[in-house]
Amino acid sequence: MKVAGAFAAGGGSVRSVAAACTAGITPNPSSVMPRMPLEEFVETASLLDSLRRGVREMKKRKPSDPLSWFFQAAIHGVQLDPTDLGYKYYKAALDQDPGVAQVDQKYWKQCPHFGQHSADFLPWHRAYTFHFEQILREHTGDSNFSLPYWNYGPRTNRKFPKAFGVQHLDGNPGNDADENINPLIMKERDFYLTYYEHPLIPNMPLLELSDAVVDNTSALATDIFFGTTEDTGIGGGIADNNPGTRGLLESRPHDNIHRVVGGIIPGAAVGHDQNGHEIEVDALGAMAQPPTAGFDPIFPVHHTNIDWIWSQWSVMPGKKWGTLPDASWFMERPWFFFDAKGNCINEPRKSYFDHRALGVKFKYEDLSSMPLPLPSFPAALVVADSGTASRIKSTQAVATLDSRIEAGSAQNTTIVFPSRTLDALRSASFDRSQKRLLLRISITGLNRLPIVGFDVHLTRAAPSGELKRTDPSFLGSVHLFVHAHHDDEVFQDFTIQDPTVVDSASPAVTFVPVALTQSIGTGRPNLQGSPLRITSISVLAQDR
Repeated sequence: MKVAGAFAAGGGSVRSVAAACTAGITPNPSSVMPRMPLEEFVETASLLDSLRRGVREMKKRKPSDPLSWFFQAAIHGVQLDPTDLGYKYYKAALDQDPGVAQVDQKYWKQCPHFGQHSADFLPWHRAYTFHFEQILREHTGDSNFSLPYWNYGPRTNRKFPKAFGVQHLDGNPGNDADENINPLIMKERDFYLTYYEHPLIPNMPLLELSDAVVDNTSALATDIFFGTTEDTGIGGGIADNNPGTRGLLESRPHDNIHRVVGGIIPGAAVGHDQNGHEIEVDALGAMAQPPTAGFDPIFPVHHTNIDWIWSQWSVMPGKKWGTLPDASWFMERPWFFFDAKGNCINEPRKSYFDHRALGVKFKYEDLSSMPLPLPSFPAALVVADSGTASRIKSTQAVATLDSRIEAGSAQNTTIVFPSRTLDALRSASFDRSQKRLLLRISITGLNRLPIVGFDVHLTRAAPSGELKRTDPSFLGSVHLFVHAHHDDEVFQDFTIQDPTVVDSASPAVTFVPVALTQSIGTGRPNLQGSPLRITSISVLAQDR
């Protein structure tokens, strides 16, 4: 296999290549095959062999090498806290290669799940996947190789892909030779959803994805990319610094796919009982948290599918950019990637908004339609822009429900606004023509929440019937793909589209449990698990 550039000998240091981050983007040549659905990809043995070979070769490289599997995963996220279970990935890399400790950490933990604006999510992950794919292609030895995309939308594709779920390639569990272990396997995944091998349980896996977890209807239906707030528009916005806000595509299906694949790993961590004795406790799998998700080989084919959904949206009639950020935002260079030769790349955000300009193709895209083009940004306009700080919209608390609430997974949980909250809302002095209302939910214990989702509805009174995502009361879904270390509290904001709801006599917030997985064969929804632990609910006013 040919590996190009400075790292052909098997692993150089990032320090030797990144002093001047001046390499430009090299688009894919026209000979590179279009990305195809995973279910078609695996039918061609040579393509699947190329994928396995590329992953295996990247995993062989020194972790301090930018072309290695570890380094590429760490660009997305890496856990550096020794008290967290996810630290084991960094610890293993450090034990193998002391040079890992010398890497400039500006290259790591760059994904927009660590406090950046939601509008960064789609372009950053397109950039990451594009550059990762070029590096992987170099390691496959196939110059035409492209990643497939995990096309989990059709009901025939709801079962976890077997190519990623078998451990022993020859089917013999007793053959643990290195060449017989599937490089696409990951033990830190949900057992009943992703495992295909077990000596005592036949017909594994037992679960598959539900309709709710793959739902992308709201993302495809919206007409705008950038929302007026960060939780509207397919791509989000730049209105606040709250890492709990999401654009529509990041919220569904992206987040919940991460959570169900990672799942809960029984007894995977060590805790302490009330007497201080060590005990086994459950832990989240790799895909379920941003600092560890990139280490799972299913991660790239999940994100090629997210890129495919965005690409479909971009050529649909009637789509527009919405509340466009200022020109300087597009010209900023906050991200660092590497090309297939190990050269550092630091290009503007705007470089990643057109997949075709990158030479990325999808097998079933409509080539007769052009992706939504970005406007041109004259240099004078860019210079005149005032920068990031001025983009943040002021937000203030108006009223709060401080009661601790547990929303169970067996039935809906409704909280009616108490009189003191209503009094605070009615006495608040602000101009509603200049403000929009948000609902903030503070949650704890997300590190233990099972693979059950929760939809959030705001109604004028306690609801008596079924609540659906198509109802005007639907605000969004609780975001499960967050870094919740131990029992950290996280908060999530939802835009109240109809602010008159809070003026009613007894407005109510309802949490609707949503099965993200179901039994294979029977379709029985999997709603088992611990409740959602809510510490407070607040109404906020944000500048328009």
